[in-house]
Amino acid sequence: MTKKCIGFLFGILLLGIPFEYHRFHIFRPLARSFLHKFEALAPFALTIPKYFEKHIHFYVSDVLIILTLCLIGYSMRPRLKELTFNTSSRFLTLLWGAALCSLIFSAFSRYYFQYFNLLNLAIIFFGFHAARLFFQDRETVIKRLLWGFAIVSAFECFVGIWQFFTQGPLGVFLLGELPLHIDGPHLTVIPLTAETRKLVEIFRLIPEGRDVLLRAYGTFMHPNVFGEYMAISLMVSYFLFTEAKRRLLRTSILVLVIIQIFCLCLSFSRAGMLSWGLGTLIWFGILLSKKARMEKQEKKKLWPLAAITLAALLLSGIILFPHFHARGGFFNHVAFVQNADTTRMTYVSIALNMIKSNPLLGIGYNCFIIAPSEFFLADPEMMRTWAHNVYLLLGSETGLLGLGCFLFFIYSILHPCLKHSFTPLSAALLAIFVGFLFVGLFDFYFLVVQAGKLMFFLFSGIFAAQLATKAKVFPLSSQA
Repeated sequence: MTKKCIGFLFGILLLGIPFEYHRFHIFRPLARSFLHKFEALAPFALTIPKYFEKHIHFYVSDVLIILTLCLIGYSMRPRLKELTFNTSSRFLTLLWGAALCSLIFSAFSRYYFQYFNLLNLAIIFFGFHAARLFFQDRETVIKRLLWGFAIVSAFECFVGIWQFFTQGPLGVFLLGELPLHIDGPHLTVIPLTAETRKLVEIFRLIPEGRDVLLRAYGTFMHPNVFGEYMAISLMVSYFLFTEAKRRLLRTSILVLVIIQIFCLCLSFSRAGMLSWGLGTLIWFGILLSKKARMEKQEKKKLWPLAAITLAALLLSGIILFPHFHARGGFFNHVAFVQNADTTRMTYVSIALNMIKSNPLLGIGYNCFIIAPSEFFLADPEMMRTWAHNVYLLLGSETGLLGLGCFLFFIYSILHPCLKHSFTPLSAALLAIFVGFLFVGLFDFYFLVVQAGKLMFFLFSGIFAAQLATKAKVFPLSSQA
């Protein structure tokens, strides 16, 4: 019964990822006191950007992870070493230690609020540890959760399509949807031209004087996060197609794949689309190779899925070609996105300078956007945000020590793949993991945004559990 409760909690965590939006602030006077005291003690003028969270907080998912850990401790009674210092888990534990050291030995060591952020990070890491431990030898539970994940992704598709074609919110604000008023600040948009206007005006008349179109958000805080969620959902749908036994169910999944691809395109997330493309090549490439533990007859069933995927991509590309052209495509031939990419490169330069100045431990965990102004002298008026590269962000905040721990974490998960054959499930999880690593070159949200952290570390934990399940992921030497 206890283990069913653990599976139920993991189900809420996975299925609730799109709706994880609300921070619960606690100890507000204490947080303000920390800030005021540090401002008085800091040897430099402290700049607090709008996007920097100044309050001690928690998410519903934090509570669920803690409850899950308590139940795992009660029912499975793992040793602490088994939970936090086993194979890939040890490198996340060491990464947390590096983050703690980076803060202790930084100029922000007396800004005590930052230690509560370290606590939030530890909870997320424990989510990975718990998933890796619990989902070993529980492939049936994983499959059930992924069916639920696909249903939630279908709802997200509906929300995203509604937002784009009505150029406004659906109204499910309790589930995390943003108000999405076109004149609201900091919304992500694409240019409105005579060509891009035609598709949207089928459903809604665009008022004169307006010059931009909203991208699809779903119930996420940014279209890029929504785009990566769609990329993950497509990998899940690929796997479920191989699981479906009835023709009607397989047809339904093919329809869902078409809608998911179109929704991914409506996010106009370049990183998300490239992540999906890379994941698709990995999934089909593995399952059609000798590394897949599938019968030839089962492999033949993949061709309709491949054909529908390609057709959906071509159809979406044709329908949305004017929009992609106005946005600048993938190579930014218009000033609209060239300016954004120039800003991103500035942040990359800032991160590199931070690594050079503090190579071992960085400037302190979660301190990138409140760093001393000397790092931002090239453009003092530039809005401060995080470096759009998780590897450079980790290196700048936790130094080469923290970055090395993260790279070893990646290696510890990918290395066993060389020794195992693949099932459709493990191939899908590998595609999701590699897709995230690719996105990390261009964005930061899976180490900063709660929904992104949940997606990355929960799916990584499930993938690590799959690789550790000897009964389900077979050695290549066992194939005869």
